[in-house]
Amino acid sequence: MFRLLAPILLSPPLLFLVVASQAGCSKSEARAPEGLVVLPGSHAGASAARPNFHDFGLVEVGRRPQHVFELINTDLDPVRILRVDPSCSCSKAVVSLLEADGKETRGNPSDPDQILTIPPGRRARFTLEVDTLRVATKNADKLVSVRVQTDSLNTSFLKFEAHLIPVSPLEFVPKQADLGLCSPNSSKILDLTLIRRTTKTDGTPLEFRPLEEQLFPSGVIKVDPPVTAELYEDPSNPGSVWSLLVRLPSGTPEGRFTGHVVLETQHGPEPGGKPGPDLRLPYWGETRPPINIQPSQFYLRADSGEAPSYRVGLLSVDRAAFRIERLEFLGGGSELLEYRLEPVRPNQEGAATNWDVWLEAPEGIGEAGFGGSVRVHLTGAPVDTLDIPYVAIVS
Repeated sequence: MFRLLAPILLSPPLLFLVVASQAGCSKSEARAPEGLVVLPGSHAGASAARPNFHDFGLVEVGRRPQHVFELINTDLDPVRILRVDPSCSCSKAVVSLLEADGKETRGNPSDPDQILTIPPGRRARFTLEVDTLRVATKNADKLVSVRVQTDSLNTSFLKFEAHLIPVSPLEFVPKQADLGLCSPNSSKILDLTLIRRTTKTDGTPLEFRPLEEQLFPSGVIKVDPPVTAELYEDPSNPGSVWSLLVRLPSGTPEGRFTGHVVLETQHGPEPGGKPGPDLRLPYWGETRPPINIQPSQFYLRADSGEAPSYRVGLLSVDRAAFRIERLEFLGGGSELLEYRLEPVRPNQEGAATNWDVWLEAPEGIGEAGFGGSVRVHLTGAPVDTLDIPYVAIVS
């Protein structure tokens, strides 16, 4: 009932092809090209599960921590790095090729075609750096990322990430001193708060060091003119809150001004502690005439069937209330012009810190147009009169 089958004998050439085919499949399954692969280890991420991620942890503001990721090209062809795009201005990345002798050849980010070429089987290093001074929100978790574009079909894009908490134990509120518009006839004071933080924004502790090793402000060491500055400890919160008074003196010339207030710091609350890093507060502002005119002229244009009109605002820079008594026209077309005065939130005497002045031409402006100036007569202001140009045209 059963028939024995004769064994099939393979000739030596056919046997060789079968063995070679099996060996080739095994080799292909063991290592298929994967493009650029991030290597775990001392130069890579915290774990093999997340080789593209690194955690810097707590980092004092002012430091620029770096981390190096190492990659290998597993493709059969060279891989070109085309673009490197950080997620924010606080981070930057450098790609370099690792030579056989351990030296690095940095890529060229200004090359429009490629930054770097990684030959098959060669390694490269990706250095990620974070500038903690550029991180907008201090004492809070920050995740930075960098996207890398390549010409590999297997890894067209790679993404590297790093987490950190930029620790700024001394923090200004507000973060910058904006003095705004100032009058040369009066001084201006801006009161800022300096806080010594011991927790993150979510309440998690920042400081684990002894009190004598923590940072405290010890005084003002430098102020760029024209401002002056004084530092006072808040008696209700000693050792935690200070008041910084930034003062612009009267008589400051007209124009923009900018500079820094520099505080010295020390470790520990007691005088004579070990010096710490300087703390810098930027400031800026602009000094203008005591009455700010915006826009700087009246502009009447006859481009519709309605009577031309235009508004100019007058603002007391030092916030002193004043009155506009009347307007006087100096120039052509005065017989065609009328004005309307509107104080903004006037007091009981009819004075206000802000006025809207309307200029109108109910009878039209003719075919040729005209121009001149309006003299504004004031009371209660640092000046008695203001001259504002006007122009009327036919479009």
